[in-house]
Parts: sequence; structure tokens; C-alpha cells
Amino acid sequence: MYSSDATAWCAITVNDVLAECGYPTTASVLAKSFVNDAYGLEIAPADIAPVDIIVFDRGNVAWQGHVEVVDKVSGDGTVWAIGGNVSDQVKRSLRKIADIVPRGNRRPVMAAD
Repeated sequence: MYSSDATAWCAITVNDVLAECGYPTTASVLAKSFVNDAYGLEIAPADIAPVDIIVFDRGNVAWQGHVEVVDKVSGDGTVWAIGGNVSDQVKRSLRKIADIVPRGNRRPVMAAD
């Protein structure tokens, strides 16, 4: 069981939600796997919408990051997003679109049958 911020579990949370909804996952515990593996479709910051995935820097090493799912677009350069490993819980937080890493705006796409 993941029980603290010392254990990276934000990507596990997002991947679990994606799998539960029938979307492909990155099958990785790394938040930046959504960027590095070119998950889904890259979208422009102005086109971010609910259910999109957003990735931020976190930590001191380039591979470290944090990933969340957009819940609501505020229209003022911010979004409300839901992520795991936020204060040791799954939590809704206000995020600045400008803080998203390059190529870190991703839209899930259903796999073709």
C-alpha cells in the first residue's frame, strides 16, 4: 500500500482511473511517462478541457514529476485538477496552466479495436 508522499503514486492513481474508464495507460509509475511516452494526443494549453491529463515538474531530477486529471477549466489561466499523492491523499487542487511541462498537456484516446 502506498502511504506517503515519499512513495510516488500520482501516476498509479491516474493510470488506475484511465484503466477503469477503458483508456490505455502508460503502465508506469512515473508521472512523466505521460510526456516521454507521448501518451494520447498533445493538446495546446488553450484547448485544455476536463478529463485531459496534465504533468508538472516535481523534485530535483529531470525524470521526476506530478500528473493529474483536469476536472474544471477556470478560464483565468488555471484549472482544477484531481491527483493522487497530494498531501498523502487523492485531492482536487487549483493548478496554473503555465506550470505544465512542455508537451505535458495530454488528451486520452481510446485504443482502436
